[in-house]
Amino acid sequence: MEHYKKSILSSLMLSILLLFLLSFTSCLKDDNIVNSEVNNNDIEYYIYDQNGEEIHYAKCKHRIVIYVKYEEKLNEVLNEIKSKNFKGLISIGASSSSNILYAKIDSTRTDIVKNIKTIKNVESVHYMVQSIEIAPSEDEFLVTSNAINLKTKSDIDINEVLKKLELTSLVDKIVDRPFTDEPIYTVYFTTTDLDFYKLSRDLYKTGLCVYASPDFLMQLKHPYPF
Repeated sequence: MEHYKKSILSSLMLSILLLFLLSFTSCLKDDNIVNSEVNNNDIEYYIYDQNGEEIHYAKCKHRIVIYVKYEEKLNEVLNEIKSKNFKGLISIGASSSSNILYAKIDSTRTDIVKNIKTIKNVESVHYMVQSIEIAPSEDEFLVTSNAINLKTKSDIDINEVLKKLELTSLVDKIVDRPFTDEPIYTVYFTTTDLDFYKLSRDLYKTGLCVYASPDFLMQLKHPYPF
């Protein structure tokens, strides 16, 4: 009897250890800001304002934006997506931007984003959002671009902030805000395939920034038929 008790106890401890390890590795993966390593459904759509308060965005599960790697490949990607006849793809079309496709999807299809990501020359896929706290509008949809707007604290070098998060290798260029002497910048990254909400939160949490926010692109419901 004592032998069986020890055996059950050992099995229980082993199970607990395995659950802990699985949970730990899952957290590590979810912590990655790279979109291709994170399920789009796991992205948390909020950032911090300059007072540390959370600003939330409502995820539009039926609207996505597809970023194409190269402008000249836009029509090729569009035609390939259409030829696949993905279940759940309601409509798709190009925008005025040279490397962006807008699509309307069945919000119950959880596999559509994953399938579109497999298309050659698709750089990333992002769900559109609508602001909740800041001037909500039923006709305005937002999507992250490849940039972040931020303001550093006085006497803080923007490069110091980026180095602290080991982001330097992902930065394409840093542009100062014109017509002001305040340390306000737009940081452009080499790819759109990042979780810009988490990246904004991480920049704010360094304690070196007054605020950090994705540089959103805006789409109006009308006249676009998506």
